[in-house]
Amino acid sequence: MPHLLREDNDGICILTLNRPEIRNAIDDEIMRLLAEETARLSADESLRAVVVTGAGSEAFCAGGDLKWLQSFENADAGEAMSRRIRKFSRA
Repeated sequence: MPHLLREDNDGICILTLNRPEIRNAIDDEIMRLLAEETARLSADESLRAVVVTGAGSEAFCAGGDLKWLQSFENADAGEAMSRRIRKFSRA
């Protein structure tokens, strides 16, 4: 199952974080997919709006995937993820 879904409708793009079993927590794959989509969307002059939403009914996004972050031996991984999320949110 893809972790990021895209739906286009009359100049409006809906990106859906699709990991409802873990409240759409963000890991490196989601960040990569979001960066790719953001680059594509930036080049689309017909686009009027982008909506980012989350699958499921429990949460839009729980934030960083803590289990994924714990897989790193280096404590700097959390800070690196935080920087990437902040960079995306300003895009």
